Amino acid sequence: MTGKTETTSPVRLPPPDRTDYPRRALIAFNLAFDRGLSNLAGCNMTFRAGENRVFITRSGATKARFGKLDAMVHAAATLGLLTPVAHMGPKDWDRTVQLNLTAAYRLIRSFEPLLRLSDAGRAVFLTSSAASHPRAFWGPYAATKAAMEVLVRSWADEVEFTPVRAAILDPGRMRTRMREQAFPGEDPDTLPDPAELGPTVVDLCRPDLAPPSETVR
Repeated sequence: MTGKTETTSPVRLPPPDRTDYPRRALIAFNLAFDRGLSNLAGCNMTFRAGENRVFITRSGATKARFGKLDAMVHAAATLGLLTPVAHMGPKDWDRTVQLNLTAAYRLIRSFEPLLRLSDAGRAVFLTSSAASHPRAFWGPYAATKAAMEVLVRSWADEVEFTPVRAAILDPGRMRTRMREQAFPGEDPDTLPDPAELGPTVVDLCRPDLAPPSETVR
C-alpha cells in the first residue's frame, strides 16, 4: 500500500529476486484527490466530515480480498506553503496537517488490525531531514513531519510484542515534484531518481528482517 499526492513522485518497487513468495498486490491510495489509483482502495485523504468511514470501508475491502496486509508504505506528503508561520492561513495549515500527520494516524488506526494478521506486518513511513533540522519558512512542513515521526515511534513501541514493525525512512534529496517546488532553480538531473529508493523500501518490508528503530537514511 502506498500513498502519493500531487507533489510527490511514486517510488517504483523492483521485482522481487525470489519467486517462491505468494503473489503480491499493490494497493495505491491517492491522498489528495478523489481520482483513486485503485478501484479497491483509492480514496481521498483531504479529510472532510464523515470521511473516516472511507478508511473503515477500504480496510474492510482489503481484508475481504486478501485476509491481511503484509506491508504498508506511506509516501504521501505536501510541502505546503514556504512562508512565515504568522503569514500562513488556517486552511493551508489544516491541509498540511491533514496530509503530513493526520493521514498517518488514519492509516495506522484503520490498517493496524490487518498488519497484525500478517506473520510479519511491516509499515514504512517516509520523512524528511526538515523534521530534525527546522529552518525559517519551513515551519508547517517541518512541524508536521516531526510530529509524524513521534506518532510512528510511539505506535512502534505499542506494537513491540506483535508481529508488526514500523520503520521511518528519510530518502534525502530526490528528483520529485516536491523538490522542484521547494528548489525551482535546482538542476533535477543532479538528483537521484526516486526509483533508486525501491530496493531500500523492499528491504524494510522484508518479513525476515526487523527494520532498525532509528531513522533510515
